[in-house]
Amino acid sequence: MVSADGYEHEVIWMRDFAFTSLLRWLRNIRLEGTVIETHRLVGINEFSRTYRDLKENFGRQIASKWRERTDPRKFVFEDCAIAAYLIFSGYGIDIRRRNIWDDFAGADLRECSLNPEKDVLDGADFLIGNHSDELTPWIPVLAARSRCGFFLLPCCPFDFYGRYVKKTKAKNGNSCYGSYFLYIRSICERLGFEVEEDRLKIPSTKRRCLIGLVPGSGLLSNTEEVIKELLSEGKSNIFVARPKVERVRNCSQIPTDLRQQMTLRIFNHLLSIDTDQSSEWSRGGVLPLPRAADLLSATEKEQLKDSHGGLQTFLKNQHQVFKVAGGSVSIRDWATEGVRRVDGKTKISACWFKLYHPNGCPLSNELCSFAH
Repeated sequence: MVSADGYEHEVIWMRDFAFTSLLRWLRNIRLEGTVIETHRLVGINEFSRTYRDLKENFGRQIASKWRERTDPRKFVFEDCAIAAYLIFSGYGIDIRRRNIWDDFAGADLRECSLNPEKDVLDGADFLIGNHSDELTPWIPVLAARSRCGFFLLPCCPFDFYGRYVKKTKAKNGNSCYGSYFLYIRSICERLGFEVEEDRLKIPSTKRRCLIGLVPGSGLLSNTEEVIKELLSEGKSNIFVARPKVERVRNCSQIPTDLRQQMTLRIFNHLLSIDTDQSSEWSRGGVLPLPRAADLLSATEKEQLKDSHGGLQTFLKNQHQVFKVAGGSVSIRDWATEGVRRVDGKTKISACWFKLYHPNGCPLSNELCSFAH
């Protein structure tokens, strides 16, 4: 598709990304539901100023030296926004130490496993559960026992003793996340908190948060009875924290030479089935995943299985090279998807397209996130 004025890339981007994203957003709008105003509980001007200061003074520097496997564009600036929403001093707990902690000298960051059934957070005056996974439903319980308020940003769905399972079809067509959010809110309310809901300005689809406040008359006098009742509703009664050592289950431990061979074989096959001969930069064809699997040997398939993943997981890991959508794989065209540079971040990985694509990289060295 080529527009009359020659802006082919812009037309493709509008067709393949902008319109599809807009359509997905429109489909998720619930006209009959209650609209939650973004940042209705904080002053927007003060928040914006604080967020801008955190992002410019700390966020960009942290992102440029990011040593975790996650994407700094999302996680660093998301946490800057959450910090700007909550800004005050305290200490943080995580089950395992993070590499980025080295850059926060003086911060009170504690590596420990918290058992919410037995541990008491002495002296706590406000708890923050930021993507707290299996501790999410326990945050209101811990806050009730400490007689303090809390902030909670539910993400991965857990109940008290395992993965949360959507019990019935949610009202108003709620998704699993919507159902889980209502479940967590019900815990907060049953414990006697005054519950406020807000929507954060963060780069995430799961950005609804709950703030639990202690009423002026205080929390329930029979808090422990309510907690016992809440815990009795689960199928199990044993809390299991995540293991301290994270088990790798995403094909990331496949030997480098084998990963290179499989990636190059699928990449070259996609180039060979390109049906658009008019483009200056070959985007290759689109291949259903079962047909892509046929390009692998039995030994390679077994290697993927041993690495706790499959072909789809493997291809998604090669994010620079492939795009996986709708059960098919294609070559990723960065020229249509836009620049993904993090200002100031040192380029370490080599540009695949510069090395292996017959037409080279569609982006200039200045715009490409990878080393030319």
